[in-house]
Parts: sequence; C-alpha cells; structure tokens
Amino acid sequence: FKRPIPYNQLSAQTLITIDDGVLAQTNNISLISDELALTGDVSVNVPAQGEASMALLAHVEKGHAKFAKHYYPHLLMGDDLVNYLDRAITDGELSQAEIIFDGNFSDFPFTDKPGLFNVNAQLIGSHFVFDEQWPAIEKLHGTLDFTNNSMLITAHAGKLEGLDVQGVEVAIDDLSNEQILTVDANIEKQLPEHVS
Repeated sequence: FKRPIPYNQLSAQTLITIDDGVLAQTNNISLISDELALTGDVSVNVPAQGEASMALLAHVEKGHAKFAKHYYPHLLMGDDLVNYLDRAITDGELSQAEIIFDGNFSDFPFTDKPGLFNVNAQLIGSHFVFDEQWPAIEKLHGTLDFTNNSMLITAHAGKLEGLDVQGVEVAIDDLSNEQILTVDANIEKQLPEHVS
C-alpha cells in the first residue's frame, strides 16, 4: 500500500504457531476508519523449507473513490497505472468490495503459477476521466475488477456527453508489461446526434 491504513477501531483474533516455520492466523478482523470499514480473515504461512504463502479474504464497504489510491496493489500495478486511476476515478462511493489473495508471495501475480488475486469493487456515482482531452463519464455505476494480472471496469450506468454508457468495458489485460488500455463500447443504440 502507498501508506499505512488509518483506523478508529481495530479488533482481531490472532494465533501464531512456531513449529518448523511460522504460521500466523488472524480471524474476525474488523477495521473501522473514516475512509472505510473492513472485515476479514488472513493466514500467512512461512515454512522453514519452501515458499511463504498467504490466504486472505476481506470485505470492504463504505469507501470513497478519493481514498482508493491508498489501497491499490502498487507492486502489481506500478506507479503509472496507480497515478492514472487516481486521476481517472475522481469521485463516487465504493459500496462494497471483496478482496482475495491465495498463493505463494513469490508467484504473485499468478500469471503462470497457481494462485488467485482478486479485487472486485462496486462503484456508485463515480466520475471517470479516460483522458484529460476526452469527456468524462458522469454518475458511473460500475464494477472495478482486478484478477491476477488484469483490470476490468464494467459500466452498469452513467453518461458520457449524453450517451448511455451501460455495458462499456475498460480493460488492461496485462498489468505487468505494456498496460494497454482498451475501451469496448456498443454505440448502436444511441441517438444519431450523439454519434460522430
């Protein structure tokens, strides 16, 4: 993360077992802050021989887009993509998000190794700016999904210069390399005056 996560209230149950390595299990995590509310469970296994791994399942709610930049997986995404998303998603609420990480740390982002990394977040009333020279999507209701080495944003509702953006998909298939942004939109159902 870009900075430590602030909190007003934090509770959890932790069990650490040291026997031919270290197994740390933290259950019933509850974190409440001015930025979000998080619940979850995490287990980190560091064997004496072999690879360190983590199993994490977390649920986030009551978030705001302006804080999202603090929670992106920077090691996977890199500063360019994080900075782009920080400029692109400028307003709106995070109604809920699920976060899963299951696998060896050294195999992350699991492009050709077993494991799963997934963040699936629901955005409400967001403002999405593709580029400073393009018009923004207003009142975007959509899903932001990171799965292993890819990102997909799917619009469920919103407006772009009067056009309905329902079904528009913005994707980056490979976050580790070229990070090519693709936009898939069906404009056939739009009024002729909105299509140039």
